Order: sequence, then structure tokens, then C-alpha cells
Amino acid sequence: MKQIYNIITRTALTLAITLVCAICATAQVQTLPTMKVAGRVLRYYDVKRGDNIYTVAERLGLSRDEIVDNNPSAADGLTPGMRLYFPGDMTSSLPAAPAPGSTSQPLTHVVQKGESVYGIAAIYNIPVERIIKLNPQADTGISAGQVLVLDDSATALPSNPSTKPTPSAPTATPTPSSTNEITLADFIRKSEEASKVNLSESENIPAEEDTPVSPSYSPYQSHPSYSSQPPLEAPEALPDEMSVAVVLPFMAADQRPARAAQLNQEFLRGMLMAADELSSRPGARVYIRAFDTKGNPDTLRSLMEQPQVSGADIIIVPDADGQMAFIEKSDTRSYLMNYFSVKDETYRDHHNVIQANIPHHDMYEVAIDGFMERYRHGGQQYYPVFLERQDGNTDKDEFVAALKNRLDKEGVLYNTITFEQNLSEDDLLGYNPDVQPVVYIPLSGLRSEFARFTPALLQQKGNLLYPDAMALWGYPEWVTFRGENRETLGRLNTTIYSRFFADDSDTDIKQLRDRYRRWYGEEMSEAFPMQGILGYDAGTFIINALRAMADGESLPAEFEGVQNTLRLERASQASDAGFVNHSLYLIHYLPGMIVEKTRL
Repeated sequence: MKQIYNIITRTALTLAITLVCAICATAQVQTLPTMKVAGRVLRYYDVKRGDNIYTVAERLGLSRDEIVDNNPSAADGLTPGMRLYFPGDMTSSLPAAPAPGSTSQPLTHVVQKGESVYGIAAIYNIPVERIIKLNPQADTGISAGQVLVLDDSATALPSNPSTKPTPSAPTATPTPSSTNEITLADFIRKSEEASKVNLSESENIPAEEDTPVSPSYSPYQSHPSYSSQPPLEAPEALPDEMSVAVVLPFMAADQRPARAAQLNQEFLRGMLMAADELSSRPGARVYIRAFDTKGNPDTLRSLMEQPQVSGADIIIVPDADGQMAFIEKSDTRSYLMNYFSVKDETYRDHHNVIQANIPHHDMYEVAIDGFMERYRHGGQQYYPVFLERQDGNTDKDEFVAALKNRLDKEGVLYNTITFEQNLSEDDLLGYNPDVQPVVYIPLSGLRSEFARFTPALLQQKGNLLYPDAMALWGYPEWVTFRGENRETLGRLNTTIYSRFFADDSDTDIKQLRDRYRRWYGEEMSEAFPMQGILGYDAGTFIINALRAMADGESLPAEFEGVQNTLRLERASQASDAGFVNHSLYLIHYLPGMIVEKTRL
């Protein structure tokens, strides 16, 4: 068990990810390439597209059981890029380890542009700690052209390019075959094993040693800005290691996990991308560990009792009904970060809960602030006109009621157009935006309702002398519009509010999606929000926040991610109040597929 823990892959320099993967590459039966791992010569085979365990067994001249015995994750099936390992002495044709005194040379790697120590460690399946020990200068970063010694005792690998690991292309990031293209069951299982190993190892630490197995305090709570909380014993020195526990229902052992579990897995993958990107930057080492609740409250309860969950500095928690209530009562001094449950309100009276989603009531209040500011353009108030279809859907009636209440309080006049099946030009005859600017507000965000009023609005806009004098106010669901509907948003001078925004034309989004495709061999799911990017943003915020806390700073309140934004504030002045996000996007669509994003 301890050996397994010691070879867990960790990111380079200042960041560490606890994950052991069934790592991967390429070869053939008796000529499989070799590599030295933890002092052992192993042969490896990279699974190709179309491979299954039986075709690979036939190709390598092995039985299915021999493959599974050496690669337990193969029992769950093979995926392209997965690496299978076999003992170096499995066949008589495999070379023996070099005899003492025989000619050998260190294994080295020439750093390519864009590579990190983490990625290189993953390519060669060598622990990051080993690389840093052999190359102390790498502890502060690496650069293209630098030569790293990877194993000073390794026999030189064969010169045939097909029999040695291939470094990443100059601009490539580590691929899933070298980092996370794994059976996720292995990832979760190894994280949980690591937790248990650390628990058993802690029993053997001499009393005089002050080497904690995992952080036993949270710098969030020990910081002076939280003096209202129960005092904690301050450490003698600031920590140089922090940890995150991702506790979600990954359903990693399921052959075909449900959609929700797949999105949780995608979230985790996005976090790992952020971790890799931040691995070469200075700061405290941050450990990311994932734990599968399997959607079971008993499993969750058991996990919350493990020291590397309950002792983590931040725990990312699941959204299942009742689970937040259980977690916040657990014996943990961690901060519990909720990225998934919008309606949960435990942050109101639990100081260690961070609600990353702006709640509905607050969202409406912030959005209405944005509305009032936007439509007092140039000192001239737009005339608000609500669009209500008889017997139509009114799914936004709560927001509309709040907006009308605000308009009433500020003395702003408004009106309502009630139409039957579809809004017509005749319904709009009483309104001339050329005389007074008009903003139309529908009572529904549904796509089907959108189609009932936009043709008439487009007709009116086409007849105006001042097209910008007419505007449309909309809702978060419209972020997902594509094609003709997306063009309509621009033509109607539309503004919407949303917790999240990911524009496919945005360079950062394109690069992240391309990188995800290279890492994992598949596209991000077309979900809203995109979970891979949500995980990337979460990883970026959490890692930077923990490093700031390790330097003695307070919890960073502001964060601008690729897809979401944070402005964390105490829920109230009460000493037991947690943090809640009060930030939101206002998104303005212009003709020509142009989008302007404003952070409120």
C-alpha cells in the first residue's frame, strides 16, 4: 500500500494532484517498449481506437486474465490511449536488467515549449518528486530546451523511436494518456487508498516530529479577519501544503454512468486542467483528491470521517437533497464549497460554507440593478413594456414581479401588451421607439415563447430611424441560443443576465475546449454551464485562494473566471454566517454576432 502511495503522480514544483492512473502509450507483442518505474523495468502497450481486451490479448499473445491481473482497471473495459503495463520479465524475449558495471546512461528529457514538470512526469510515469530531486533547479520552473535528468540509474532506452516515450509536441499540453485518460474508478480508488495510507502512516510518526499528514486547521479560520469565529491554535509557521477534497457522486465503477455523474467527472477533469496549468507557478503545494460518494449517504458519511476529507482545507460538496445538511454538521474544520446546489441555504448560518452560486433572490436584485442602470441611457429613460401572451407560459413571473416593484418604487411608468397566439405589428402600434426608447420584457424565457414575439419586434425595428432606441430584455436560458435565434438576439439589441457565460467565439473558450479534446479524446458536453470549464474555473480559484491563504492573506473575495464570476461576501453580520456569491453577468448582444459581457 505504501509503495502505491509513494508513486502517486503529483504536479510539479508547487502543485500536487493525488492520482494514480492506469497510465498509457504504444507497442506490440514481444517488442513492447520498456520503461523504468520505481526501480522496475516494465513493458507497456497503448490502447488504440477499436481495441478491446480480447483483440489486445490476441495481439500480445496473452490471456484476458493476464491482462487484468497486471492492469485491474482493464476489467472495466479499454479506452483509446489507456496504457497497459506488464512485468519486464513476462516473456523470455524481454531484456534483463543491466548487470552491475554494465554500460548505462541516465534517462533524460529535453523540455519542449509549453511542457510542465507534471506533464513530463506523467509521460514517463516518474514521480514528480524524483524529477525535482534529480533536477533541483526545476523547483522554480522549467523552460524550453532545458535538459532534465529523469533517472540517473536507468539504462538508456533503445534508440528506435517506437520503443521510447515520445515527448509532447512543442505546443501541446499533456494528453489524457499521460495524465487522466483513466478508468475514473482507478483515480477515485487511488485517492481513497492514499487517504487510508496516510492515516496508517500517521500512527508511526514520532511524537517529537511536527509533520502533519494533512492540514489539521484551515487558514481561513485562523486568519485575523475571522476573529469572530471560535479561536483556533495558530500554527508556528504558515503551511507549505494545502489540500482540496472533491467529494461528488462520480459513479466511477458504473460502465455507463448517468448524465449527472458524467458531468461531475467532466468537472473534475476541468479541475485537473487548471492544476496542470498552475503547476509551474510559485506558491504552496496544493493536493487535489477525489472521492466518489456513489450517490449513497452512507458512503458520504464514511468519506467525511476520513482525515484527508475532513482535514482538507476546502471540500467541494455534492448537491443531492439533504446531503449538504449532513455535511455541514460533520466534524470538519474545512470550508465546504458548493458549486452545484443553487437553492441550498446552509451558508446563511454556517460559517464554513461557501455558496458559489448567487441565490435567486439576490440574482434578481443584482439583475434589476443592471436593468435600471442600462435603460437610463444618456439621461433618457427607456419605456418598459411587458409582453404577455394569453394563456402563455409565465415562468419568469417572479422576476417580473420584482422588476415591477422596483419600477413602482422609483416612479418609472411601464405598460403591458397582452396578445393572443403571436405578437403582431398591430399590437405594437401604440409604441414608437423613435419618439421614446422602448425596452420589451417578455414574461417567459422559453424558446417556444421567444418565437411568438420576435418576428413582430424585428419588423418594428426595421422601420425605425434610430434602431438602438428599441431593446429587448431577456433571460439566462437564452445564453444557449445558436444559429438564427442567436442572430435575432443581436438584431434586437438584447441584454440578458446570467450566472454563467461561455461564448464559442471567445478565444479562451476555444483554447480550453481544444485542450480538453487533446487531453481526454472527446468534446466537452454541451451542458449549461459547461462543466469542464466550470471545473477549470473552480480549480483556478481554489488553488490560487489556498496559496494566498498559505501566505497569510484573507480569503480572496473577487474572481473573474472564463465562464463564471465570484464576489464573495458574508451572508450577514452574524458570527455564524458563511460566504455567498453576489456577482452576475450582464450580456449584451449586438448585430454581427458581437457580444459584450459586463460583470455586475
